[in-house]
Amino acid sequence: MKKTIQYELGFTKSLLEKYRLDLVGFYKDQSKMTQFGFSGTYSLNGSISDGGWGGANWETFSLVHSSASQDNNNVFYTNNAYRDVRGLEATFERLFNGVWSARVTVNYSLNTAGVNGYWQYDEDEDKIHQPHSFTESKGNWLSAAVVKGDIALVTPQKFGILGDISIAFYYEWFQGPEYTYYSPDYTGLMRPNNERWLAHKKGD
Repeated sequence: MKKTIQYELGFTKSLLEKYRLDLVGFYKDQSKMTQFGFSGTYSLNGSISDGGWGGANWETFSLVHSSASQDNNNVFYTNNAYRDVRGLEATFERLFNGVWSARVTVNYSLNTAGVNGYWQYDEDEDKIHQPHSFTESKGNWLSAAVVKGDIALVTPQKFGILGDISIAFYYEWFQGPEYTYYSPDYTGLMRPNNERWLAHKKGD
């Protein structure tokens, strides 16, 4: 069963009784996953795996090797995937004063994922189970930034029939995921994660 443990350490400060600042550092440890998103990047041994926009879902599976029947190996899904996420989040808020309020949040995080455990189990007791290769099964660290903001307004009651009307606007921006791309005829030094997909933008 998938397991997620998240740790947070935060700080909150009120400013002039009108504003509030929240700072949070977080670490998320996910384990026992049957799959994990993997945006196109280099693995640690230098090979390239491109999952496309948002990353591919790498499913984790192992097989049982039969010495008696080499061509009849049993394949089964395993909970061998893991993901580490760590980052910082800051929120600055203009508290409601009877007329309006506003808030903006900035989040920056780094994440990596991979698989561990065994990819092959052998039925022969004298043989050693084969573990996943760490260098081929762990992605480089990928960065991501998110900005969210909202503003709310309530018209004064003295406006008569136009009073006590709530108006709100929300906006979000997600940085596009990293990926690696070079044209087939490129001969220079290839840096991993040299490109990003377009950012996600939404306003309501």
